Amino acid sequence: MDAWKCLHPEHPCKYLVYGGAAGGGKTWLGVMWLFVMCTQYPGTRYFVGRRQLKDIKQSIVVTMNKFVRSLRLDPKNYFKLSSASGSMHFHNGSEVVALDLRYMPSDPFYERYGSLEFTSGWIEEAGEVNEMAYEILKSRLGRYLNDQIEYPAKLLLTTNPKKNWVYREYYKPWREGSITEELAFIQSFVQDNDFIEGDYKDRLENIKVKSMKQRLLLGNWEYDDDEGTLMDYDSIVDMFTNEYVDNGERYISADIALEGSDKFVAMVWSGFRVEAIHVWDKTTGPQAVENIKRISTQHRVPRSNIVFDSDGVGNFLKGFLGNSVSFRNNAPPLPIHSKLKEDYRNLKSQCFFKLAELINANEVYCTNTRYTPILMEELSIIRNDTLGSDRKLSVQPKEQMKMDLGRSPDFAEAMMMRMYFELKPAPTFKYSGHK
Repeated sequence: MDAWKCLHPEHPCKYLVYGGAAGGGKTWLGVMWLFVMCTQYPGTRYFVGRRQLKDIKQSIVVTMNKFVRSLRLDPKNYFKLSSASGSMHFHNGSEVVALDLRYMPSDPFYERYGSLEFTSGWIEEAGEVNEMAYEILKSRLGRYLNDQIEYPAKLLLTTNPKKNWVYREYYKPWREGSITEELAFIQSFVQDNDFIEGDYKDRLENIKVKSMKQRLLLGNWEYDDDEGTLMDYDSIVDMFTNEYVDNGERYISADIALEGSDKFVAMVWSGFRVEAIHVWDKTTGPQAVENIKRISTQHRVPRSNIVFDSDGVGNFLKGFLGNSVSFRNNAPPLPIHSKLKEDYRNLKSQCFFKLAELINANEVYCTNTRYTPILMEELSIIRNDTLGSDRKLSVQPKEQMKMDLGRSPDFAEAMMMRMYFELKPAPTFKYSGHK
């Protein structure tokens, strides 16, 4: 098996994605590798991570037991399972630590894992995991007995097709023939698994949702998860390299959060260039006002070119920021002076559709790189909630976005509000001078 060869100590690959169709033996590969490593190298330490800890217990632990029994061995003779965490402690001192990789607003950069040390590791269903978790865990590899056992740090990533950072970093370079030596992508298919249950392929064949069938049965990475996705993924990626976008009038668009779990995000614009992103975890009402005033002075943005959401806590800012714009998500859409008069459900939907239009046309540039993974993830889940219906155009509710992300889409909403200035009717001036 090509994937197994990549995990050999003499192979130059450091980071391997084995991904594609469901039932391709991805989980089997992972548990087989960890079992061999733990039994062959006593005292070593590995991690297995998923978006939710319960999935490790329900999937990986079950598959590990099944694999060991397939060798006609008793799992109890090799490791003890922690029922609370899902971690596996081998009798020879080796350990597989289960990690919960869900995004937490209180820990956006996964600092909770910043001091851990591992020999190697495995991220299962990597397409569901935030890119920041991937980046921080890469830095924790090769720090536990690697020199003594003469085995280099390796990271295995298993996943179904997903157009996110896995697609960008692995699949697309592999497809284009430009993937580097330390990275490897190997396509998996359901027929690769000799141990698959007899009717599993039939169940995949009977999937009715076309996009799911393309991904899970055929392992198609180019098929969009959701035809209603507003922004093309490649265009979102390009947004961070579109340096040709011209400077222009300066604006600030801010998604306000006070003492809640959401973040207070303010973006500074020059035309359609995002020049700076300011983020605060928690703030009081007066502090929010002072933060906006300070960055507007710092970046020379007039108050009339500031827009902030007035729903919820943002309502506090009314009256404190001069003639800045108070944005209400459910406000009626602005009138569009064009031949094509789209009918939108609300102002928020209208602005998201406009933002998608500009991003898909490669007319937006974001210079900030610290928040690139978060912003890319949020923009990629914005969907047309009215696809195939005759209802007014709208994006999916915020609660659905939160469910998809595991957090509030604060960065995407801050960017969306900038579109207000592109959609508002141009001011008209009456000449009152004397003849």
